[in-house]
Amino acid sequence: MDKKMSLDEKFVFIKIHYGEPIHDGTVELFKEKSYSQIMKISKNLVAYSNILCPVLLSSGRKDLTYCLKLVAIDLSQRLAKPTAYSDFISLKTHIIKLIERSHIPWVTFSKKDLSFLSVAIPKMTYEELKKQAIPRKIQLGFHHVNPKIEVFKEVLNKTCSPEISDALINHAMAYKKKTRQKIITQLTDFLNGITTDKPDWYNHPLVLQSELIKFRANLLDRYQRNTAYLHFHIISKAIRTLMEQGLLDSQIDLPDNYKGSWRNQTLRANNPLISNLDLYDLNSTSFTKDTPRFLEQLKKEIDTNLACLTDVAKNIVWEGYKDYLLGTEVITQYKSFIEQHTGKHIHVEDQLAPKFQTKLSAIWPENNISDFLTSKRVAYYDSNYEFYISGGTNDPNSPYKVSNSVNRYLGLTIEVASAMQTIIVEEIGINPFSLYDISISSDGVGREFVQITDEGSVRLRALKKRAKQSKTRKAKGGPVLLSQIQKSDIDAAVCLKIALEMTSRARESSEIRKLWVFRTANGVQHVSDSAFQDNFNKMKASLPSKNKALQHSTLKKIRGSKGVLIFLQSRGDALRTANYLGNQVETTLNRYIPPYLSELIYRNKIRAFQNVLLYMAIGLEDSPSDALNMSEKELKSQLEVAFNNEDMGGNLYDKLKNPDDENIHNEELYFCVSIDNIKTALIYIKTGSDPILKEQCVTAVSAISESTVIMKQMLRTAQLAVQKC
Repeated sequence: MDKKMSLDEKFVFIKIHYGEPIHDGTVELFKEKSYSQIMKISKNLVAYSNILCPVLLSSGRKDLTYCLKLVAIDLSQRLAKPTAYSDFISLKTHIIKLIERSHIPWVTFSKKDLSFLSVAIPKMTYEELKKQAIPRKIQLGFHHVNPKIEVFKEVLNKTCSPEISDALINHAMAYKKKTRQKIITQLTDFLNGITTDKPDWYNHPLVLQSELIKFRANLLDRYQRNTAYLHFHIISKAIRTLMEQGLLDSQIDLPDNYKGSWRNQTLRANNPLISNLDLYDLNSTSFTKDTPRFLEQLKKEIDTNLACLTDVAKNIVWEGYKDYLLGTEVITQYKSFIEQHTGKHIHVEDQLAPKFQTKLSAIWPENNISDFLTSKRVAYYDSNYEFYISGGTNDPNSPYKVSNSVNRYLGLTIEVASAMQTIIVEEIGINPFSLYDISISSDGVGREFVQITDEGSVRLRALKKRAKQSKTRKAKGGPVLLSQIQKSDIDAAVCLKIALEMTSRARESSEIRKLWVFRTANGVQHVSDSAFQDNFNKMKASLPSKNKALQHSTLKKIRGSKGVLIFLQSRGDALRTANYLGNQVETTLNRYIPPYLSELIYRNKIRAFQNVLLYMAIGLEDSPSDALNMSEKELKSQLEVAFNNEDMGGNLYDKLKNPDDENIHNEELYFCVSIDNIKTALIYIKTGSDPILKEQCVTAVSAISESTVIMKQMLRTAQLAVQKC
């Protein structure tokens, strides 16, 4: 297959070849997936349609197992190991869900019927799969897209002279892979269009000019303005390179490019907020007339949805941490039970006869924390932890099979980690992808870290890869013992502390510096972004199914929604919103806050101020209520609303709100900054008894930590000195 299909073309292909039930089920399942997952699954459904279509439509279990084996072999031969594994798992999972939801009719369906799919990929290594052979006839039927560079060369041979072909290839190959792919795509598109009218276009400057103008105009029909700008910039730069090399007429008048419009940057293909109202769809918001009520309803909806998500996440973290703390007791109960009934120690228990183990299981106390088999496995892997983290055995027939029922007592599970990430992103606004990949320590410029401060807060510095810079965030907390926390106490700082504790043993054994490390079938690993996103989708299953906004939520949407909520709650404070998102004010207003929402808030403020001016203007009238054609009672009510508006601000508002507080003066305290004084403050925070003085010391240290670089260096020196004491 020479041409790469668009997503719409893939859907049409699936509908024609797989039938409407599978097509409709696929569209429904894709609503729960990220864009990258959608493109990956749809690509493979098209590529392997020659073997999957007949099998899925005939419900053949053995045939499907064989087909998936062929898919695994082909993916292993064409792709790197992580990509091949990811592609296979996503395709297999998609097929399982189609069967579970009855989009694919399956004979005598039950959960056991799907067990064959769990071992559908043969128990061979990646290298062994690469050596397997696929029947030639089947392999020729795979719909793989030819490499872009090969397609590009074919297009150049048909549309350009040899000299121009070589020059364009050299031009494209001079860039990095990601940019090179964009250049090849746009040049292929442009050359295919221009040669339909004039095959020897390079000999006709006027033809080239008109085709460039036409190509530029067509871009706006397919892309947003800024994307069209980038695509046309690629074409014009390539043409300019040919002119500089003397392969095209140097007098060609290249048309100007589009100017980027910041207003178009806020347009989104999907609603980026956890709200049933799409703020970026101007058609859906045009009916809004009562501005204050609209803003209040929007604020309430976002706040309620975020609270619902974090409540579910807190419950998962609470239960997960309780299980982890109970792990020691599970082991103790098992050891005591074995010694009581056999007189033997745990290290020789695995030599007991299977029949005797069955008897032990029958007399296992029902009030114990866990069942006999799970307790046995937890105790075994606690004693053989190195074997456990290396991957251990996943043989379903093994008495020591590892499952989530074991993992939850021995460390952090990905389900609990995903819930923690929800709470952390919602509270401190860190970029989800930076959080996924954060390290507890790293070397070099822009180093990352996760540090627990003396007052119980957690400072973290994460790398934002796209921006190529590190950002420091602080999750505020207190010196609370984790074993004594309640569910309501769980916040970002608590989640980070729990994550550090639950992963410390695995991290020490594996020497992996990442915060999120898990025991997998291949040993202790830092899993991919998509694994976290998949588990977040599983968490959404416990949310109200009728609330479409919650069902379509993502961590990215949580961050954007909280930013808009802060903007609404602060009555348009862009600085506060930018501080939460970790961006500049201009970026925040351009990327996260729709222009018309800012306008609504500012218009509301102006209208309130106009009302105040109106009431002040009629203050000297004999009868102000008659001047406004309203009763005296209505006027008093309107005055209370007008002068109770926080947007007034300043001394006038304070005096109107607190007329009796004029003689109250706030006592100003000063802290003389020096290394010795900072050391004294840090020591008192740890050992002091006066709560007021301790709070003042915390305030002083916090102010220093957010001050200039010199102040921060003094604070760091004092911290190191206190640690040595």
